[in-house]
Parts: sequence; C-alpha cells; structure tokens
Amino acid sequence: MAAAKGNTSSSAATIRQTVLKEYAALLHELREVAGVQVRLFSHDASHETPDAIFPNNWFSTHQDGTLCLYPMKVL
Repeated sequence: MAAAKGNTSSSAATIRQTVLKEYAALLHELREVAGVQVRLFSHDASHETPDAIFPNNWFSTHQDGTLCLYPMKVL
C-alpha cells in the first residue's frame, strides 16, 4: 500500500501484488520473528460478506486456559 500511495497509474493487479507482499512480510514477522502462532481463516464470495476484509472481534487463548476477547466495536 505504501508503494502505491499517490500513484494513480498503478493497476489493480500491481496494487494487489504489493499488498500481498506486505501481508506476507507481516505474517513472517509475527510467526518467525516474534514467535506468534497465527491462524488464518478464509471466506468464500458465496458467503456474501463483503466487509469480511476488515478486522472484527478477535480473541487470544493462553496456556493457563484464559480466553481474552477483544471487541473491535466501541460501546
């Protein structure tokens, strides 16, 4: 996204490729460098959830059995 900022001549395919590279780099940093266990979930277009790309509520589990919930909506 940073590379495409301000560049209106970038094609959608080029922007997508740039975003996917940045995403892969972030995933690598989390998993390999920071040691964070990351699970990816996907959805299909047939689910009709166009805003699924945006973060929603998320959670973390811990070795002591604790489950922490992180709601994204401010009440």
